[in-house]
Amino acid sequence: MLCSICFTEIKPVGNWTDGNNAEPINTGRCCNECDNKVVIPARLTMMMTNVSSDVYRDMLQQQLENLQQQLARFENVVARADVS
Repeated sequence: MLCSICFTEIKPVGNWTDGNNAEPINTGRCCNECDNKVVIPARLTMMMTNVSSDVYRDMLQQQLENLQQQLARFENVVARADVS
């Protein structure tokens, strides 16, 4: 089974082969590394800020869009520097 977050193979832990619940990041299952580095911090943040899964996903989507815009601007700067 592949992790629904990083798409690597989920390694069994003992007899358990189904990984972890990937909510609120997405539906499906995730590997231990993504559970520890992505899912659990997301759940803790949601609890500490008292936001719902939908609101948290919207926040993540906005952050992703902002990062994509920053990357596009950076790539434009690099492209212009390569032309000079």
